[in-house]
Amino acid sequence: MKEIAAILSLLSSYVPNPDQPWLSPLAQSFVLQQYLAPQSEYSAGHRGIDLNAVIDELVFAPESGEITFVGKVGYRQVLTLETTLGAVTFEPVCSDLLVGSQIIRGDVIGTVCQPDSEYVWHCDIACIHLGLKTERGYLSPEAYIFGMSPTRLLP
Repeated sequence: MKEIAAILSLLSSYVPNPDQPWLSPLAQSFVLQQYLAPQSEYSAGHRGIDLNAVIDELVFAPESGEITFVGKVGYRQVLTLETTLGAVTFEPVCSDLLVGSQIIRGDVIGTVCQPDSEYVWHCDIACIHLGLKTERGYLSPEAYIFGMSPTRLLP
């Protein structure tokens, strides 16, 4: 029962702006794997969405913000864009941008890059993982890109 209450709390804690959804970070993409909320802060889950991609494809900023991280984490390149909503992470994305760079919605922020040979893709085809961490925890970027509304249960 606690898990259901936690999930309902997360779902009701955000309201996407349907008048100005985020831009998709890729020119043409669809969701390969959706966000799966963890049952607790330390539980397994899929804290983001996976979008189909092509190596060397341009990656665009879905929203304006500031670059707060560009570098390697494990076997892949990661870029983090801090927005008014929270930190948006992109992987594997290579970029020449510097930490502190101010980004405008729609700017090219990098390219989908080939991770190290030790990296195991968690998609059947090339993809980027797009995450969103806010002060309330992880949320699904899908709601902001595609303007989806939170689900509400009826009595």
